[in-house]
Amino acid sequence: MFMRKLKIIIACVFVVSSLGSLYGAFPALELGKWWKNSEIVRQLGLSEVQVGHIEQSYLNHRDILADLSTALKATEDQMKDLMAEDAMDEAGILAQAERVAEARKNLEVANAEMMLSIRKELTAEQWKRLTEIQALSAFSSMMPLPDSSDAMRRRSTGKLKLASGEEVVLTKEGDSLPVAIYRPNPVYTDEAKVARCEGVVLLQAIIREDGKADSFKILRSLGYGLDESAIRTIAQEWRFKPAVYKGKVVDALVRIEISFRLY
Repeated sequence: MFMRKLKIIIACVFVVSSLGSLYGAFPALELGKWWKNSEIVRQLGLSEVQVGHIEQSYLNHRDILADLSTALKATEDQMKDLMAEDAMDEAGILAQAERVAEARKNLEVANAEMMLSIRKELTAEQWKRLTEIQALSAFSSMMPLPDSSDAMRRRSTGKLKLASGEEVVLTKEGDSLPVAIYRPNPVYTDEAKVARCEGVVLLQAIIREDGKADSFKILRSLGYGLDESAIRTIAQEWRFKPAVYKGKVVDALVRIEISFRLY
């Protein structure tokens, strides 16, 4: 009986969690603080007044969302502790499962309230265009960075950009583009989790002869600390097989896409 009740409550938690799917209607969650992106602002034709109001809506809800996110994590941690005990408190576990569901619902509703307040600042045409930009961003996130030597060999007759910016053609056997051989995932920042921010950070970097990356430039930003997290991880932890041109290892200019997804 206990397990049957627990399964029902856990199922309810998952149903509440699935409310996250409604955020497909809220492009800001996919694009980060898009109203701070000058290119998106230009494409939407946002006025300074609109940008100011949208930023204020975000600020008005940010602390509430942070508190609710912390509260949800606390209830989930308590649930894990209860489930890990040798002598399980059945009534306590069932009550805690209900608290988890309630905390998750509160966070989802507060997030929706923030997004609705932002939506009110846009015209129907601007909202439509923002949705189109979101779709393009999601499409680009499906293009992975090649990470196998086989993939790079297939491209060995392509073009290579040297650190100087000069573009050269790879034609000789043994010439190759840089290859990521160790690529741990960057940390998802708490701020990005609270804002349910997902999408792709696009970076330009130089892969040095020693297999390390530096000289980063952000080509597509997500905000919420995700750009910095991606750069820090790539610079400190990623390792590359460097480019080879005319039989010599060289510094190469590359573009790197980092996809951030909550689920």
